[in-house]
Amino acid sequence: MGMASGAHAATFSNTSAITLPDSGQASMLPSQFTVSGVTGTVTKVTVSINDLTHTWADDIDMLLVGPGGQTVMLMSDQGYVDAISLNLTFDDDAASE
Repeated sequence: MGMASGAHAATFSNTSAITLPDSGQASMLPSQFTVSGVTGTVTKVTVSINDLTHTWADDIDMLLVGPGGQTVMLMSDQGYVDAISLNLTFDDDAASE
């Protein structure tokens, strides 16, 4: 998917660590950050989660919420493995399986 004429890419980040306890809610829930200076229609969003570490992957639920209340579930109840330590990227240009 290419960018439309006049379109530009921008990166916004929340670099604060989020603690995922073995039980109960994560710290900084919800994790919020401000996106500003974007005009026109947003046509692409890529989400990267870096250094995701937890003792039970099935505990993790990730929901992305837009400013108008739009939602997309990025991850929920995935993986019946013990500990994980990885980086994730959610991208609509990724190959489907």
